[in-house]
Amino acid sequence: MKKLLIVSFFVSLSSLMAQTAPEGVEINVIDNEDFNGFEMLEKSLAGRRVFMTGENHSYTDFNARLEIKMLRYLNAKAGVKNFIIELGAARAQYLNRFINAEDTVAESMLKATTSPKYMKLFKRLRKWNLTLPQDQRIHVYGIDVERFNDLPLMHLSELLPKDKIPADIRSGVDAVHNAAGWLLKKGLEEYEGMLAVEKSGWGSSYKRQPFYIGPTIKQFIRYYDSLRPSFQKWLGKDFERANEAVNWLKEYRQWLSYDNTSFQYVWREESMYHKMTNILDSLPKEKFFGQFGRCHTAYTEQQGDCGWYGYHSVINKLKSRYFANDTSVLTIGIFYDRFYETGSTLTGDKEKLDDEIKSLVKKTKSNTTTLFNLTGDEAELPLLAKKFTYAIVSNDFESLDSDTTLSDSVASDTTTIYDNEDRGFAVYYFGINRTQINLVPLSEHLAVNGITALTASENKVYTLGTYFQYGKAYAGYGATFMGRTTILDSDTDKYQFGMGTFQLEFGYVPVSNRFIQTMIGPKVFYGRQALRYFKQSDNLFGSGDFERMAVNNSLGVGLDFRLQLNITKWLQLGSIAGYQADLSKGLWRIKSSGSPYAESTLKSNMSGFSYGLNLSLKIPFD
Repeated sequence: MKKLLIVSFFVSLSSLMAQTAPEGVEINVIDNEDFNGFEMLEKSLAGRRVFMTGENHSYTDFNARLEIKMLRYLNAKAGVKNFIIELGAARAQYLNRFINAEDTVAESMLKATTSPKYMKLFKRLRKWNLTLPQDQRIHVYGIDVERFNDLPLMHLSELLPKDKIPADIRSGVDAVHNAAGWLLKKGLEEYEGMLAVEKSGWGSSYKRQPFYIGPTIKQFIRYYDSLRPSFQKWLGKDFERANEAVNWLKEYRQWLSYDNTSFQYVWREESMYHKMTNILDSLPKEKFFGQFGRCHTAYTEQQGDCGWYGYHSVINKLKSRYFANDTSVLTIGIFYDRFYETGSTLTGDKEKLDDEIKSLVKKTKSNTTTLFNLTGDEAELPLLAKKFTYAIVSNDFESLDSDTTLSDSVASDTTTIYDNEDRGFAVYYFGINRTQINLVPLSEHLAVNGITALTASENKVYTLGTYFQYGKAYAGYGATFMGRTTILDSDTDKYQFGMGTFQLEFGYVPVSNRFIQTMIGPKVFYGRQALRYFKQSDNLFGSGDFERMAVNNSLGVGLDFRLQLNITKWLQLGSIAGYQADLSKGLWRIKSSGSPYAESTLKSNMSGFSYGLNLSLKIPFD
């Protein structure tokens, strides 16, 4: 027993020692001229060609300030003048035009695809860049795959002349000009609208545009490939640039086609690696800096981090395959006091990794940013040290006036307004509704015969259905049903009531973005109310020991309005409200004979309002 206690003690002690955080140095991310504290990095600058910081995209304000600060520091201390971004070549091209010259076209294109907040950051980057000597100015490279189609399409439109178009390719050229022109017009309108929103102090939102850009691109690529010689002859020396823009659009289509497969992240990271190595080969004496998502910047292969398995980051690939050493690449992990990185759930390191990050946070003061050396003599953080050489921790960073600093952020999940996926969706939903149909005549009839009157509780129905959405249109089918409700149960008699409908629906989707979706459309329905009677004595249906059922069939139309909240990418919580009109006569009949049940004047239609809640599963299809 003593041996067991001693072993447990030393295991616990070694665990605590393995989570010893070093002393850090506070750094200033507001004043871009103040590099105090960055001396810790200087011994690691020599011989490095690629510097990376790894962020959590959620903290955009802090990330933007740190990103420009790191770029300015490395420019001043290590001669870095190449800025790599976690976005495609199209955005990099327009950023280069904007930050290095007075290019009003590039500025318009960026405004049309960027929020005012980030446009301010681009302007500040431009202002600083133009103060640098010509040979020290920043050049931007986009090494990510194209995950947005707006700027590639606009760039292609720029390259295609609007006159002297050959007859056999005119339709395709006009389609590109019209689609790109629409994107530019709507994007600039929304940009101005968001400026007004920012000034008013109210929150803004990113709207998914209603024009079918995705299908247009899909058809144009087919058109272009079949008529490529005609484009080549017409464009002459400009063909290669136009062909590059078309390839960007093809890359975007490929990104979409790999969704929900292991191909997507493997292909994306391998593509970034090859694009980066091509740049390194073409500029063998140059150095580079970028701030990407943290999982793209870790030195080691990751098993389960960020939801991926067997994940080799672009930095991991550069370190092991391109440089094949530990001295050419330097990465710094960025952490936040309100966020602990999810460790590898497959190797059992999650809790240990979280504890290491917490130990860093405990070494910081409120409202400070602190730099740590993870590989120094004082540090005992083995899991973090495998991923990064240094760590920067933001402890409850408070945003100051954004005009006090030059900033830029190119976080991949926020820089573009439009996400023009042209795939459709199959949506499967289940819900509970209240229907306001009129049961009074039937209730009064039953009450005369000593049967409990039907109440509003009998109007609660369950719904199941499927609809298919493509772009702004949807169509589908569904069913509503209410289980049999017993309204009389005696020794000799039992009455049960039930109802249900089957409907076809279709309509329009006015709003569809990452947060909500609204839908409105008509429906056609067939419905049935049923009164089932089990008899052992004389009563309404006659005498004898038998079962009978009276039914009321309905046929009608209606109009429904839906509001869906996106809980996740695939799950929605929704509400529905509508009205339906029963166009049938509403007569009750004996099911077996078709003869009238009770008085010929007894009617009970299914007209009325309805409302309810539903849960939906959203599955994409090509």
